[in-house]
Amino acid sequence: MTSRPTINTFDVFDTLIARRCVFPLAIFALVERKTAITGFAQARRQAEQKLLGRPYSFDDIYTELGKSFGVTYDNINLLKETEIEMEMENVIPIQENMDRVNDGDILISDMYLPETIIRGLLSKAGLRKEVALIVTNYGKHDGYIWKHILSDFSIRKHLGDNTHADGFRAREAGIETEITTSSQISAFEKIFFDIGFTALGELCREVRLKSWSAVAHERELQVTQIHMNFPILFFSSIILYKICKKLGKTRILFSSRDCHLWQKLFEAMFPGEFECIYYYTSRYAKTSGSKSYDQYSDRLITSQTMVVDLCGSGWSLEKMSESLSLDKIDVFFIHKMPKDRKYMQKSLSNKCNFFCVIENELSSYRNHLLEIANFSDHSMVKDIKSVNNAHCPIFFPETRSKEELSYVGIQIKTFNECIIKTRELNINDIIIHNASVHINIIQVFYKFLSGNSILHNVYAQNFFNENAEVENIIASTALT
Repeated sequence: MTSRPTINTFDVFDTLIARRCVFPLAIFALVERKTAITGFAQARRQAEQKLLGRPYSFDDIYTELGKSFGVTYDNINLLKETEIEMEMENVIPIQENMDRVNDGDILISDMYLPETIIRGLLSKAGLRKEVALIVTNYGKHDGYIWKHILSDFSIRKHLGDNTHADGFRAREAGIETEITTSSQISAFEKIFFDIGFTALGELCREVRLKSWSAVAHERELQVTQIHMNFPILFFSSIILYKICKKLGKTRILFSSRDCHLWQKLFEAMFPGEFECIYYYTSRYAKTSGSKSYDQYSDRLITSQTMVVDLCGSGWSLEKMSESLSLDKIDVFFIHKMPKDRKYMQKSLSNKCNFFCVIENELSSYRNHLLEIANFSDHSMVKDIKSVNNAHCPIFFPETRSKEELSYVGIQIKTFNECIIKTRELNINDIIIHNASVHINIIQVFYKFLSGNSILHNVYAQNFFNENAEVENIIASTALT
């Protein structure tokens, strides 16, 4: 006697795939907006509601819509085609669950869309497994589909998002179940939805759903980038942009190593607005007394320049400014730190004019975690040599392990996904808000980041060791 094949079964919508616009009914609003046929969204909902309780198809919905909505045959076809188009444009994978699908598994969907369209959505979202797809109106909801499947297959587990159809009904048939909530808006994303920054909330949710690692701390690093680091740099970019525009700046120097992600995001948000340069720098390089490094900085820092860094006291830049020709240097920090080292008490030039989001606050914010969240994959800058007018950076030997650098790669890849989606984002509705709104958001997410234990556990030991070495070198030089 041949034993029944053992498989897993999966729900489709909000389990394997989600909609960028989050809610199914939002698709109808998008159709109305694109076709400019007023009242469609409400009429589309009402047409489907009239068919509930009996079998119906996508075509049946539009037949009913044609009767009740009073539009022409051509417009009915246009609306139907546009709804499918909007579904295709909005589909995103829930990678966490997609990765669990194997060849031979069965997908089950209580859905009005035909199988061909659902398969098209799954394919666009990246599903490449050979699977069966069962489409019914009420098969899972009423529970009858399980008897049909179990007559030929043994189900190891069913994964879905609906507690009744995917949970209760499957368990009623003796099937082990798992309910997924991944498609739901997270607490961090909800902040943006609640304050009206819907597109930004959708962006964060999309990148979260499209990214995945089964290794717990790697997944936490991904989510930290999406939910904490990205919002901090996004809203800091808006503040920086407004200040630079007000001051008439044309060039922005994004300081290495901490600003390598920030520069890319800023350029994605404000393409072509400024000359953005990755400024090879470090506290060591600025205070080493290297003539070639001072010349490099002197060429880049002009009256039209804003020097940018994530955080710092500004002391090393003030120290270096004594060797530069410019009388005033404008500097922007997200978090300006106090000059709390003994060697920093020595009087320096007053050339630096500082702008910042947060100043001197240490109790609520952990600046080392902001720096760690923005690690680059290159080591600290030691010096610059100029060869035939080309700036050639010299780096200290790398102190991070291969494992740490692999984690850095995960952070960079995840943040870059946020940047890709940012290029599609219309940020005008966000920019117009008062700076106090943007500052409050930065403070909220920076506080979340400051309580992030995974960053500390993965990187902190090496970070503090390297920092102590640099501090000792600078202190011994400054106090002699």
